[in-house]
Amino acid sequence: MGYCDNCDRIFEIVEKNCPMCGKKLNAQPLLYPIKNKNNNQDKSISEAWKAFLEILKECSILSIFGYGAPLSDTDAIESMASAFSSTFRKFDFVEIIDIKPQNQLLDEWDPFLKETNYHVKCYTNLFDSIIAEFPRRSIEGYCQRNFSLWWGESAIKLKKFQSVWELGDWLQPLIDKENNNDYSLITTTFTEHPEAEYDNNR
Repeated sequence: MGYCDNCDRIFEIVEKNCPMCGKKLNAQPLLYPIKNKNNNQDKSISEAWKAFLEILKECSILSIFGYGAPLSDTDAIESMASAFSSTFRKFDFVEIIDIKPQNQLLDEWDPFLKETNYHVKCYTNLFDSIIAEFPRRSIEGYCQRNFSLWWGESAIKLKKFQSVWELGDWLQPLIDKENNNDYSLITTTFTEHPEAEYDNNR
């Protein structure tokens, strides 16, 4: 990622220059898992951190993948928990993708899980997660299944690819829909839950 001092914006570093003002982008520094973070020491980190916490406040599904909540990262975890708990969460969902024992994961992430009334699932494999089941449509898939009694399947599920270009081609139908402001699922079947059919016939 690249940061523009002039525009206070973050862009893909491959752009080389800011697409807004043309100024050369600065490389985005890394934020290491240390106990006492000083996020304000670097303006780009400070802006990225603020944006992340705003996203965390608004998310309906929190997928934790590749982050083990180390004890050295106390400040970050407290800030994330505070942001996440600032919104009503009882219908929201947390998924944790990690190879640690489930009991350990539930203990480590308890401040987040209790906010959702413990709507949580733990996976040891990314391909079992809702991210993989509904790529780019995890919230749509979750809502369809849990609130609309939909029992179909996504036609596009994450799998292993030989290259990032192959992955891009595979996702293109979803991106084409997004370009038309259409965020609906691409499904293979549509089957109502038997109870829903029974209720409709009463």
